[in-house]
This record gives sequence, C-alpha cells and structure tokens, in this order.
Amino acid sequence: MDSDAPSPTGLYVNPTDSNNGYLNSANSSQSSLIGMRAEYESTSEAEAEPTPEAEARQPSHMPSQSTTGPSPHTNQTPPEATPGTANLSGLVCNVHRTTGREPPPLVGATTTILGDKLYVFGGRKLSRAQPQLTSNLYELDLIHRHWTKLATQGDIPPARYFHSVCALGDTKLVCYGGMSPNPSGEVMADGQSDIIVMSDIHIYEASTRTWQKVAAGESPQGRYAHCTTILPSSAVFGSATAPLSALHHNPAGTQPNQGTLGVQLDGTGGAEMVVVGGQDSANHYIEQISIFNLRSLKWTGTTASSFSATSGLDAYGIPYQLVIIPSGGTTLPALNSSATAGNFGGILILSDVSYDYSGSYNSAITTAQYNALYAYQTAFGVRMVRLDVYPGSDSGTTAVTANGATGCCADGVEQTFAFTNSTGFPTANIKTGATVSTLGLYHYPAKISSTANTWAIAQFGTSGGFTAKSTAAVINIPAPGRQQMVFFIGWASEWSSTSNYLQHAYVHWMTRGLFTGARKVYFGTQIDDMHLTTALWSPAGAKYRVTPDDMSVYQAWTASVNSRLPAGSQYFVEIGHNGNGDIINSTNIGYSMYPSPCNPVDAIYYASPVESPDEEYIKPIGSGLDLWPTSAQSYNWTLQCAQLDKLATWFMNTTNRDVFAHISHTFTHLNLDNATFNDATREIYYNQAWLAQVGISAGKFSPHGLIPPAITGLHNGDVIRAWFTNGITNVVGDNSRDVLLNPTNVHWPLISNVSENGYAGLNIIPRWPTSIFFDCDTANCTTLEWTQTQQGDGTFTGLLAFEKDTTMRYLLGLRHDPYMFHQANLRSTGVGSYKVGTQTVKSIFQIWVETMTQEITRLTNWPLQTLKHDDIGTAFLNRMARDACGASLAYTYGTNGKTITAVTLSAANGNKCSTPIPVTVPGTGTTSGSATSDKVGAEPLIFWVTMNGSPVTINLGAAVTV
Repeated sequence: MDSDAPSPTGLYVNPTDSNNGYLNSANSSQSSLIGMRAEYESTSEAEAEPTPEAEARQPSHMPSQSTTGPSPHTNQTPPEATPGTANLSGLVCNVHRTTGREPPPLVGATTTILGDKLYVFGGRKLSRAQPQLTSNLYELDLIHRHWTKLATQGDIPPARYFHSVCALGDTKLVCYGGMSPNPSGEVMADGQSDIIVMSDIHIYEASTRTWQKVAAGESPQGRYAHCTTILPSSAVFGSATAPLSALHHNPAGTQPNQGTLGVQLDGTGGAEMVVVGGQDSANHYIEQISIFNLRSLKWTGTTASSFSATSGLDAYGIPYQLVIIPSGGTTLPALNSSATAGNFGGILILSDVSYDYSGSYNSAITTAQYNALYAYQTAFGVRMVRLDVYPGSDSGTTAVTANGATGCCADGVEQTFAFTNSTGFPTANIKTGATVSTLGLYHYPAKISSTANTWAIAQFGTSGGFTAKSTAAVINIPAPGRQQMVFFIGWASEWSSTSNYLQHAYVHWMTRGLFTGARKVYFGTQIDDMHLTTALWSPAGAKYRVTPDDMSVYQAWTASVNSRLPAGSQYFVEIGHNGNGDIINSTNIGYSMYPSPCNPVDAIYYASPVESPDEEYIKPIGSGLDLWPTSAQSYNWTLQCAQLDKLATWFMNTTNRDVFAHISHTFTHLNLDNATFNDATREIYYNQAWLAQVGISAGKFSPHGLIPPAITGLHNGDVIRAWFTNGITNVVGDNSRDVLLNPTNVHWPLISNVSENGYAGLNIIPRWPTSIFFDCDTANCTTLEWTQTQQGDGTFTGLLAFEKDTTMRYLLGLRHDPYMFHQANLRSTGVGSYKVGTQTVKSIFQIWVETMTQEITRLTNWPLQTLKHDDIGTAFLNRMARDACGASLAYTYGTNGKTITAVTLSAANGNKCSTPIPVTVPGTGTTSGSATSDKVGAEPLIFWVTMNGSPVTINLGAAVTV
C-alpha cells in the first residue's frame, strides 16, 4: 500500500520528576510522541481516595511497588509564629552575651530553630592543623541564652558540611545530604580525607536526643550546598513514641506506609521535604527539585524531566510533540488521521509516567490508552522506547537481586554500563563494549526471562552484591507487530554524560535511522589573547607570553590528532588576535633603534576603564568617556615595525598561519562594558588593519566574527552598533552567564535586542568556559586555581576527569558551542611531558584536547569537524531558522505494508524554508528535488533539501523494513 503518513512530530509526556515521561517520535509521519509526567502537584484530601479512574491508570504491565491505604487530611489554618521565631528576631536585632559551651568556628555548618532552641550541627572546624569535619550538635536555649554541646545517641549522622537541617514538627530535626569523609577511610595524596557527597536522611528527636537514619530507597543523586525546606501539612502522624517502622496516617487502622517518623504534625511541621539544587561530587550544578514524602518515606521529584526525554530529539532536530500527563491523566492526541495515515513515527515513554497513588506507583496512562498505543504500533509498525523502567514480564525480564534487594546503587558506588549489541541501531555509530559510569543514575540490574522474544543490547558490570554482569537494556517483541526498546536505568541528560550517550541508541532504533534532522559533531577550540602578555595565577607575580617555539609544535600535533580521529574528521585550532600586543613588543624593540622604524613610537595605552556594577550591567546609550588617546585616529604603524616582534613574524609565514583559523579579539582588549562608540570602533578597525597588514586575514579568517574581550560589551548598545558599523555580526558569549544563552533552545544562538543588549540583531554564539584557566600556563597552575576557586580535589587528574565528564555531556548532546582557551595555555616549552592514552604532549591545551578526542572516539565512530567562527555562527542561525519551518516527513510504504520505500519532506508556510532542511537516511537514496548529499566518513547519508514551494520526495536505495 502507498500511504502518506503525516509528518513526524512527537508526543511527549513529561513527569514531575526526572523519571517519568512518554515520548513518541513519529516516523510513520515522522514526528515523535513523547509522554511524561506533569509538574509536581500536592494531592488534596479528596484526591487521596482511590477512584475507579485511578485504578484504571495501572496497566497490566506496570508492577505495583508498594501498597498502602488512603491518606486523608483535614484543612487547617497556618499557625502563628513560634516562640523560637520571635526569639530569633530578637537575636537578629540585638547582640546578646551567651554562656555555656559554644560551638567552635565552623564552615558549612547548619543553624536551625526548633521551638525556643537553636541548633548548630556539623561543619568543618577552622584549624591551622588539618581541618576536620564534625558531627557535633550544639543547642542554644534562646530564652536563657545558654549553649550546650549535646551528647546524642542512636544513628548519629557521619560528620559532614554543606548539608541541610530543617525543623519537623515541634521536636524533630531532619538532616539531609552534604559532604562527608569516605567511609572507606582512604586518604588522598595531599593528606586530606577523601570526600563523598551524601543523599542520606537522619531524623533527630530532641526530647530523647536520639538520631535515627531513614531507610529511603531510590534516593536522588547526592548533593551539597543545596536548599531545603519542609512544607507545612495538615497530616497527623502517630504518637511521638511510635517506632520508626510503624508510621500510620490518621486515622489509625489504615495500612502502614514504609515506615514512620513517630511525630504529630499540626501544620507547623511538614509532610514533604523539598530539596532544591546544589552541586554533585563533580561540582556540577544540579538543576533539580527532589521531594521526600515524610508519610510514605519515598522520594519524588519536579525536574525539567521533559528535557531528559526530548534532548536526544532536539540534538538531531527531529520534530516531536510533547504531552504532559498529570497524575489525574489526560487525553492523548490523535495517533492517526485515517486507517492508512499515522501521525507519529515513534513513541517514547519516560519512567512509565508513574506517580505515587497513595503509596502505590502506577502509570498515569490508562489501560485503554496503552491499548490504543499498542494498536497504533501494530497498525503502522511504529516502535516504542521506554526509559527508566523496572524489569518485568512486560519487557521479558526480571529484576536481579543482591543481598535480597533489587536496584543499585548507593552514593559513590559504581556499576558500569556498556552496549553489547548495536545491530538494531547501526546508524547510531556507537561502539559496543565501551563502558560508561552509572554514578547518580539509579538502575535495576535485570536478566532475560523470555528468551524467545527478548534480547539484550546492554549490560551492567559487577558491583558490590551484584557479582555477575546483568542486563541493562533490551529489545523486546511483547506481541506480534509490536517492538520496544527498554532501558532499566534512570535518565538525566541535564547533567549526565551517560544519558547523553545512551540516547543515540534509542533515537536511531526508534526512527530506523530515517528521520528529519542530522547528527553533526562540531568541535571548536578558540584561543583568546594571542600576542598579549598574561599575568599568571601562580607563581605570584609571574607573567607569560607564548613564543614561536611554543607554537612550533602545533602543526605536527594537529595533523597527528586528525590522523587518529574517525574518517571524515577535520580538526583545527582557532586563534583570537590582539594586534596591540604585537605593537607593544615591536615598539619596545624600536626604542633601542635609531631611528625607530615605528611611528607612532608607542603602542596604544590608556587609563583603566571604569568598573561596571556587574557583568550584566546595561550601559545607557551615549554615556561614557573615550579612553583611547585623541591622537589615535587611524592605524599608521608600518609592516617594518610590526615585523620586529618574533611572534607576529612567525604568523606571517603562511605555512604557520594556515595551521590555524583566525579571528579578531579587538586591538587592545579594552573592557567594553562602559566603552564609547568611538573607542569600540577603533578597537575593531585598528585590529582589522593590523590583521590585513601582517597577512593573517588572508588565511582562514572570519571577517564578520569577534571574540569580545573578556566577553564584555554585550549589554552596550554603543559597542554593538560599532561592531555592526565595522561588519561584525557574529560574536561569542559565555555559557556560564545564563543571560547570554537562548532561553528557548540550547541549540540556538541568542539574538540581541534593544531592551537587554542595547542594540538588536547581533548573533551571540554560545561558548563553553573550561577549567583550563586563562591565567595559567602549566598543569600545576590551573589545578591550583581550580582547587582554590571551584572546590576542585587538588589533583590535575581530578580536573581532567571533571572536564572529560562535562565535555562529553556537551559533545554527546551534539552541542556545537566552541570551547574557550587562552594564549598562556599553549605553552609547550619549559614544561614537562604528559601522557594521555598513547600520546605524549606538553601544553595543558594539548592535554585537554587529547583527553576529549580520545574519549569521544572510545565511545563512538563519529567524525569531529571544526568550523571557523563565521561558519559556526551561520550554522547556529540556520538551525534556528529551520526549526521554525515546521518540517515533517511522510513515509511511503511498500505494497505489502511491511517496508518503507520513500519519504516525502514537507514544511509549513507553503513548503518554503530559508535554509536547507536535513533528512537522514540509513543507506542510499535519490531525489529529483533540490538537495545536496552529505556523506562524511561512516556517518549515515544526509540530504540537505531546499524547499522551494513543493514537497520533496526521496526514494530509498533499499527499502527499510517495518
């Protein structure tokens, strides 16, 4: 049959925590349907009662993980402030003398008010000797102003700092997370105890001075420096003498939850602990809200989990439709337009869209809705992907137990993941056997129970009680005509490089490698401040400026890198030049010559600019004072003068020059936040004149690009106008500053506007900072700065591990943002050698690049390509433009309905688009439309199709089996 299926859009359902969602990528019409949970909602008393609708939401394949009774509540008026609050107010307003045994000076301790007492717990002691973490608890009587160091008992929490402690009810404290010494007692080379990040919960009962640890399964990733609060609740929990294992909801007589806190809450306490943000063990910021239910003793969450499900499709530019499914359920979109026209080419479900219904976890997708999805799969051959799933008969698997329990792992416990069979998704071009970390991703080791219709595609390694390798993901045929890929691991592409890696398997399997979109891996490294001298972080007072000898290693090294990258790769380094650095050195040499070949005899010097209130300061148009000398109106130095500097002369050799791409970094590196139009103009055209004079702009150069000095001037309309006046339209930003990122899509640039930037239309390309700092020329220097400013672990290997994990998240997420480096990082003389894998290099820049390129090639066969600045700017603009074109792909099925023989690309707005739209095919293809073929290395073929007002059909060289 010949069927025009609707174009691919996706349906995606977003759960409240990072573990729930439903994504459908439709390639029957190539779009994706994604299903996920809705934002976290507090369940009211009436909603807590089970209903027939709630019971229907549990499909037959969904295991019930716990069973509890209903949890009725009564509405209450919030109480007035407690006496402790009033006393705290007094202490804030007045300084009082206290008596007793007060705490020592502490870093990262907590202070918490409970009734008329203030408690200080944990922290790191300030000491000239080796600083120690403590688990001491101090109590301040706010009425008598007397301190007591408490002798506590029970499950005393391990020593820690940067944790949180909140009041629960009238007599309890809840301690969560923070950093603690490694229980193994291992000591690092620098003598400091190895620190781990915790995700444990301890409850302190003030009336008995007793700690008790809460056994909470499937905890979120450990964190420190987070924010925590306990929400008010009208729930009433048993008596204060009840054991922790016997918590009951009110009224008595209902079935118990997992445990009890034995506390009566009258509205001043809480029933839910909310944990916001923080940092993980690698110092990554955690963009997640986790919620611990103090009734059921279970974790839920409210992350932007739709990102975890949609990030893979967004990375490729595959259209999809996102559906948010709340706990009460929702209506799914129409799956097909007719018996022969489907609307979606794939279905992705995140965490089975599961919610806690009064202690029982069930899917918010009803049985009838699941049956409709299954029928649609059968009718159109559409594949389903399920992420973050508990093993069960519905996937042909069972959970493996260790020490009587399922699931893994505790904080800091590693159990690796590796693909073992990629034959079902060859166009993903990823390697089998390459292990990746599961740290922070709770998962369920499984084994196959239905070998006739299920096969493993990935495995978990051994760990702890799991003494044998186990199944991590499968492809399963649960019924004739239905296929599903199932992963038994949590998903968090917001922060996990592993999730970003795994998503390529399901994208290519679900779409059969046939989709609207493309995979391009662009790897750009930009070197700022060339020709300037940099004051170093360490040693104190040291400075460095690269020499021709430093630069001489890069031609052979760049060729070596390319020879080891997958076929089709083309990597090069891009350099940002500041011409005044050449003129400073040349005029200094000219001072000793008579007559001096330099006229003017001095370079450009000026008084330091006025500091801005902050880096996002928006300068009023027309304000500010010119800093450049009034005599400097045109570039007058001769080539003879510029050639006095050996570094500039080295770049004048075209062989040396053409090893790199080049871009302007302004002439003097003036901070442009408060700069005038006149100064900004001279910064540009002086450097343009110098770049032309020394021949750099005749090479691989970006005439419309600029690296703003210190990424300044992006809120200065006078500066941006000066850039446009001088032909500059593409600049880089700084991804550590959220206001310089596109808020809608991470794959789009930010386009300046008048209200926030002072001038509209500038293309601001996102760029990643790294921990190879601008003011460092050696590994020791950058490690020291990382440790002192970013809480690094004090080792260069630790820094590289942090950078590798971070950078892999970006590269595997197909982020095209270049990376920021500086001239001092290129130093290769006077430094020791360093071995990365099989390669021995010298500069910290080389070490970083080798680390990243070797890791990406360990995991994939993807070619890496570098685009010069103007070209990557155009690529970002084109991506944003084509995403707005509303592309869709319709499949043409063979006569038996079992194969796809062709695809037809359409676009909204009359099938027109200002930029070509990519269509990826798994083999070969032909088209009579306007299209350019793009085949790089072992990557699948991409057609870049120009839409001129009519749909374009691509006939496949070999039919794709449905």
